[in-house]
Amino acid sequence: MDLDLGWFTIALSIGVAVLLVRLLVGDGSSPRTRFPPGPRGLPLVGNLLQVDLSALPSSLMQLSKKYGPVFSIRLGEQTIIVLSGYQAVRDALIGKAEEFSNRPFVPMMHYLSVDKGLVLGSGDWHRTLRRFSLTTLRDFGVGRRSIEERISEESECFLRRISTLEGKAFEPTFFLNAAVSNVICSVIFGDRFDYDNTTFVKLLAVVNDEVQLLGSIWTQLYNAFPLLRYIPGPQLCMARESRRLPTLFKE
Repeated sequence: MDLDLGWFTIALSIGVAVLLVRLLVGDGSSPRTRFPPGPRGLPLVGNLLQVDLSALPSSLMQLSKKYGPVFSIRLGEQTIIVLSGYQAVRDALIGKAEEFSNRPFVPMMHYLSVDKGLVLGSGDWHRTLRRFSLTTLRDFGVGRRSIEERISEESECFLRRISTLEGKAFEPTFFLNAAVSNVICSVIFGDRFDYDNTTFVKLLAVVNDEVQLLGSIWTQLYNAFPLLRYIPGPQLCMARESRRLPTLFKE
């Protein structure tokens, strides 16, 4: 019995060792070989330890100096192709526009149920939605002179609100977001909101919190390891807040 257990342990150890070697080195049949060259990563985490998730664009720019304008990296379970520089991006988005017209699957966007809209949708369904949305927005005045009137009206409200501060220093982010959002609200809902309106302030807060989360290190890790959805974290709170948006819209 002890002998059998010993051989089993040895066989299991060899199997794990072979698996680790395959993960580290790869072989000719691996799909990874079809990707552009890039830094070699570690099992499971890929190249996560070689980039700064809090400043990912800068890290990718540094890697492009070594691996060229088109390279690949692996962030956890995701393999990503990076295009760096004007010419590479132009060749992709203009020279091969059809091939690059779709959007990737982003786990956090899917978790928050915001991956079906104009920005992140793809395929025939997305093209149909985009045509319908553009036609409808034109009917509401987008791209026409009537939208200029709404923007001018909101600009006057914005300046009046700023004038109440009597020249004191202030953080302009909220007021700028409110002004832009009010132009959109005036088109979609047919009315603008006062900057102190409780529902309007809550709507802006929920949207701002989601944007902050989507740009955080936590989101980068979640996208790399979608299994984190089973672990308590900021995404649970944001999912609850995200579900409140339809309620706010109905109000």
